[in-house]
Amino acid sequence: MKARLIFSLLTLLFVAQPAFSQDSSKRIQKAKLSVDAECHECEEKIEEDLRFAKGVVYANVILDQHILSVKYNQNKTDLETIKKRVSALGYTIDGMEADPKAKNNRGHVCEEHKHHGKHAHD
Repeated sequence: MKARLIFSLLTLLFVAQPAFSQDSSKRIQKAKLSVDAECHECEEKIEEDLRFAKGVVYANVILDQHILSVKYNQNKTDLETIKKRVSALGYTIDGMEADPKAKNNRGHVCEEHKHHGKHAHD
């Protein structure tokens, strides 16, 4: 009797698993957003922050294209929330203006990199 019950539960688990994995893939969304990151420190700052953001499963800044490529679970976050996080770091993202105080704080680092020839295109 116990063996049948265990067998039935295991069968149910294996049959249900593909349905769960298909459902979760539908929740993952991809987006490419324009971002005004200027240097590798900007890139690292944005990626590091989004790495700990609820629902974000992937974030990559492509400096030479000024693009943030992101994958996120739409059941846990949305693009507006992601854009607000990046804006709060001091970056204009996809039309959302950067938080002015945060932008002033990051500007010194970017200007220093441009001055020393360490711009994103180098």
